[in-house]
Amino acid sequence: MKKFIKRLTILLLVSVMVFALCGCDALDDMREHQIFPAEDGSFVIDNARYVRLETNDYFAPGDTPNGEYFLTEKDVPVLLSNQFCIGALELTNDGRFCRDWRRGMWFCREDIFEEMQTKNREPFVPDTLFYTYTYCDKNGEWQDKDYVLSQEEVAAIAEVLKGDPLQLGDGVYISSDWEFGLTEATADLLFRHSGPSIHKAGNSFYVSTHKDTGATTYQVPAELNPIFEKITAAYLAEIYGDTFPDTVVTAVPENSI
Repeated sequence: MKKFIKRLTILLLVSVMVFALCGCDALDDMREHQIFPAEDGSFVIDNARYVRLETNDYFAPGDTPNGEYFLTEKDVPVLLSNQFCIGALELTNDGRFCRDWRRGMWFCREDIFEEMQTKNREPFVPDTLFYTYTYCDKNGEWQDKDYVLSQEEVAAIAEVLKGDPLQLGDGVYISSDWEFGLTEATADLLFRHSGPSIHKAGNSFYVSTHKDTGATTYQVPAELNPIFEKITAAYLAEIYGDTFPDTVVTAVPENSI
């Protein structure tokens, strides 16, 4: 115990010296990001109360964090809040959810708790497919964006998977020019699971499904190529383009978020 108190004292002294040099702004910022839990485990950030969700294996809101907060007991000094915290919290961009990555927990705003808890108790039934790509905006900054497939595009993939898979012998594989995976998701994109992948070799598109036993590959009929070119346009712009060109933007459907 004495060693612990000694180390704690040293850490406090060092922290005080650092912040004396840095000014008060950093200290004020740390105060804003130190959160104290209520007796029931809930907590308040920006006037919104967050309560714990019992989530299923498919619950996965967007991971882009909007600030980091440290959940601590009330007697923890603010200068040590990031070292002696109960949980490390990250809000999603929309502020509806909060992930405690240290304890592996999810929280949501109190006003949507009942709705979200009900959804987590329902079986996972995917409604759509999407993938995330990166593009350069008008300010020259790189941003992540979800390309949500339209109903026509989802139907095209389903049509391909109804066909006969390619019969590849042992050790035989298709050497693809590129490949990327799709994610199965509910319409609100809150519940997700890995889906099929799309790849291309030469002038032919392929769709592969993946299971523990291995991959099953289907060739896309030539008449569906225009739809697959539209699906993959945003991905190819990220890989091969220095910026996100206007010609590709027009290929992104309105339901891309």
